[in-house]
Amino acid sequence: MADTRARHEVQRMLTDEHWTTVFLREYAQVGSMAIAARHAGVVYETVRLRRKSDPEFAQAVEEAHEEFVGRLKAEAVRRAVDGWEVPVYYKSDQVGVRREYSDALLMYLLKRHDPSAADVGEGTAVVKRSIQVTEVRVEKMPGRETELIDDDDKGDVIEGESRDVD
Repeated sequence: MADTRARHEVQRMLTDEHWTTVFLREYAQVGSMAIAARHAGVVYETVRLRRKSDPEFAQAVEEAHEEFVGRLKAEAVRRAVDGWEVPVYYKSDQVGVRREYSDALLMYLLKRHDPSAADVGEGTAVVKRSIQVTEVRVEKMPGRETELIDDDDKGDVIEGESRDVD
């Protein structure tokens, strides 16, 4: 009888170790304890009780959560700064790509990391920007007068404000 009980205890410990490993890995990937618990083959209540009774497990869950949040932050920065490519089609054929960026994520990150850089009013955000002129190209548009710009403007830094109004 004692031998059977010991075998069951070893089996339970191995099973606990397995689901714990799977749960922590999945939680760090998806950020949802309920989904991670389902992938680990346990119900959420099992995770909740284990967190309450096992400080080491609770710490491991917190670390998995921090890993997930780090991945979210990295993705937000990538979308705001690097953007992503979107295919451009003409008459059902892809003719190129354009790069899109998330201005909302950029503003959020800017406000979060340097609140003084953005004056946020009701529906208006002001972002201080500088651009360097690297190429001067003028294309005449039909019906519009254009002012010619000479090559002396190359390398100039133009500073100003950009306002986005909802």
